[in-house]
Amino acid sequence: MKKLIAIAIVTILVGCGSQQDTEEMIQWGEYNKSNVERLKENDIEVRVENDVMYIPKSERKKAVECCT
Repeated sequence: MKKLIAIAIVTILVGCGSQQDTEEMIQWGEYNKSNVERLKENDIEVRVENDVMYIPKSERKKAVECCT
């Protein structure tokens, strides 16, 4: 019975973990206002640091489709 409860707790904790907080960001290119707007219109998170844009690695394919 204790094993079943432990498995249930672990499953709940894993399911409640926020993937977005730990998601790897990749460099997308130099800052470009129109690209930032396109990415945001397609619900892609964009971070700009030192005139360089970064997007979540998991959104790379979606970003290519919306910005090319």
